[in-house]
Amino acid sequence: MEKTNIRALVLEALLLIDVEKEYSHKVIDMALEKYSYLSKADRGFFSKVVHGVVEYRLQLDDIIKKYNNGKRVKPVIREILRMSVYQMLYMDRVPDRAVINEAVNLVKIKRLQGLTGFVNGILRKISSENEELKFDDLSIRYSMPELILNIIRDNTGKYFNETLEYFLKNGHLSVRVNTSKSSVEDVIKELEAKNIKVKRSGLNSDILYITGFDRVDDIEVIKSGKCYITDTSSSMISKVLGVRDIKKCVDVCAAPGGKSFLLADKLDKSSKIYSCDVSENKVELIRENAQVFRLLRMQESLMKDFVMLI
Repeated sequence: MEKTNIRALVLEALLLIDVEKEYSHKVIDMALEKYSYLSKADRGFFSKVVHGVVEYRLQLDDIIKKYNNGKRVKPVIREILRMSVYQMLYMDRVPDRAVINEAVNLVKIKRLQGLTGFVNGILRKISSENEELKFDDLSIRYSMPELILNIIRDNTGKYFNETLEYFLKNGHLSVRVNTSKSSVEDVIKELEAKNIKVKRSGLNSDILYITGFDRVDDIEVIKSGKCYITDTSSSMISKVLGVRDIKKCVDVCAAPGGKSFLLADKLDKSSKIYSCDVSENKVELIRENAQVFRLLRMQESLMKDFVMLI
């Protein structure tokens, strides 16, 4: 079998996300499923670079713009520069010279030989000066739009900077146990039997933090619907609602369905839950996950516009 060029695979994934506007998690999952024979190291490299470029896009573009004098570049060259700068700044195991050589090779693979010198020159310049890079603008430093920064600032007060630092840390994956199908203890045992590290949340006993796995889709307790991916903050809705007698509930911006599933798990079986989102693609994602978790009593609907009543 011919060896897969993992950097070429990263490039194609980034083009799908940025140019074709595909969802990043779907692109990553499809690629890892198609190239399931990849080594664990290659799979990890692929996921880390794609996630990293998406997460640091504002910062990467700001750096490239400075060294490119603000000139427009072809989308494929832009993605090669983004993924290369990310590797040089945030992946210490990869020597800069190797990153630059691979970037030039990608340009050649795309039959843009006339731009090899351009890419080589920019990346060598960034490599030689990367210790001097400074980001006075918080939006660039944390690769986050001003609108989002302002919302975080208004809601975190003195913990503003600490919160921003937290967002850029590589953390664990959080899952909530579907207690209608399995106990938390049994799920922990199943995960640990697969050498997956598990830590229980101190805020919600149904939430587990897991690390040490290769691919999410291969985790049996998730495939079987015994638990599903959700963050701790979303799970706290159960603490707010308590055991109120709720007959109907609307979850707006519901995809991929975590809060809706939690409600379905906690509320009476006669209750109806309407899970809504702004696009058919997102609603379809809720529908697919609902089938996995066998929450067929959930009512899906598509709501393109909604009004918040105050």
